[in-house]
Amino acid sequence: MAFTGSSSMPTRIFGWSISTMELAGTSSIRARPSTSWRRFGIQGVAPKIAGLEFGCEADFLAANAPTPSRSEQVGASRFDVYRVVNGADAVEILERPGTGTPSFARYYQQDKLILALRYDLYATGLPMDPSLFVRPSGVRYTEAGASN
Repeated sequence: MAFTGSSSMPTRIFGWSISTMELAGTSSIRARPSTSWRRFGIQGVAPKIAGLEFGCEADFLAANAPTPSRSEQVGASRFDVYRVVNGADAVEILERPGTGTPSFARYYQQDKLILALRYDLYATGLPMDPSLFVRPSGVRYTEAGASN
């Protein structure tokens, strides 16, 4: 599982990606702000699916999949499955019925599961807390280089 974070500076964006399996990460600085660091972090995603950002799942579903395509049982819980397909790519967001809150997200390429995320906690509209974007300690970082 890889996590991505970023913190804004006046004229540049600093970001990092971390592999929790290896406790290793990369850091980089971008001269211009980019929303790509708020996405799933997979290269080559179809344009429609690339618009999915963490914290904006409800807007993404409203624009692309306003009704569930099916229902699915996961463990003891039932979920509504919202599926968006764009070419060979697909993303599914699973919500408990009537909550509007994502519990899982799954990304597929050519019908093969590439990434699955479980949301342990999901909340929007929270006040900005810069401490949430501090680089975790105990991780070996390498510089990925500057980019625009």
